[in-house]
Amino acid sequence: MLFDKTYIGGYYFIIKKGLVVKNTILFLGALALLCLSSCGLSLIKSPSLSMCEHSIVVDEAKEPTCTEHGFTEGSHCKTCGEVIVKQEIIEPLGHNVAIDEAVAATCTEDGKKAGAHCSRCDTIIKTQDVIEHIGHSIVVDEAKEPTCTEHGF
Repeated sequence: MLFDKTYIGGYYFIIKKGLVVKNTILFLGALALLCLSSCGLSLIKSPSLSMCEHSIVVDEAKEPTCTEHGFTEGSHCKTCGEVIVKQEIIEPLGHNVAIDEAVAATCTEDGKKAGAHCSRCDTIIKTQDVIEHIGHSIVVDEAKEPTCTEHGF
């Protein structure tokens, strides 16, 4: 016989290869409830007598983003739902901060203050505030009357 049976404290135990399993064994990959009687093992109940011929479905990997978790590739059985390869969680990457340099305003064009954005996802971390253009600064030169020897202006 493949199994030894032992009665302890009102329960029958099945002992196989040094493992003790109370009133249960794995039978062709499915859990089976057994009755240990004087005549040997007899099957009382089993959810399934045959192993599932797994129909493997690949659970696609998802790359993490700056703010969202990702997952490694995994797989499971389409028929029984058993996880074949567990998907592991990958932590979010966090933003990769890039500095946006300040741009000086000119007489005719606006400038910008320094700012920052994420070089991976382009999220604006610090807005570059606009510096209004300076405008022309008019300088008035005094007129000079011409003389006999010099030109005027």
